[in-house]
Amino acid sequence: MSLQVAYAVGGEDEYPKIGKHSKCNTDGILLTCVCVSHGVPLPITTWPPAFSSQNYSITTLVLYDSVTSTITASAVILRANDTIWCFSKNEVGQANMSLQVAYAVGGEDDPLQGPVQCKLPWTLTSLSVTLNSFLVLGLVLLSVAWKHSKAVKVKEESHLYSSLGKRDEPDYDTIGQQP
Repeated sequence: MSLQVAYAVGGEDEYPKIGKHSKCNTDGILLTCVCVSHGVPLPITTWPPAFSSQNYSITTLVLYDSVTSTITASAVILRANDTIWCFSKNEVGQANMSLQVAYAVGGEDDPLQGPVQCKLPWTLTSLSVTLNSFLVLGLVLLSVAWKHSKAVKVKEESHLYSSLGKRDEPDYDTIGQQP
């Protein structure tokens, strides 16, 4: 006795295909990846072994010739890279797709970089402004000190050449005799 299996959808076997609606997102430290796979017979969706070392949750929804597999896990596993692979396989063949992780926008932190990443440009800007302010202040103080050190102070005994104005002495002086 042999058993023949017939599929109601289309009647022909189809290689699994991973749909364009497959994606990965983060929300805080939570990673959610969705893999939508089509094929006849229905494909089985698997995820990379990286998820096996931690707590995760997989939900599978079957609708006609499509299987939607959703995995939810901590985003901490993404330290090495920011893509997750989705594998789909049935009796006819297999398919896989690299899913790029989309990070939440609007103030959420990237779990790979931690909260510092969002504040890093502001930190560098503040540091640059502070250092430049100290540099300008130092140059101004150096300039003022330099000008004060160059000022000529007139001494009492060197009053002969301290002015270009005419002295109150007669034009012709008599040279006194030496004793």
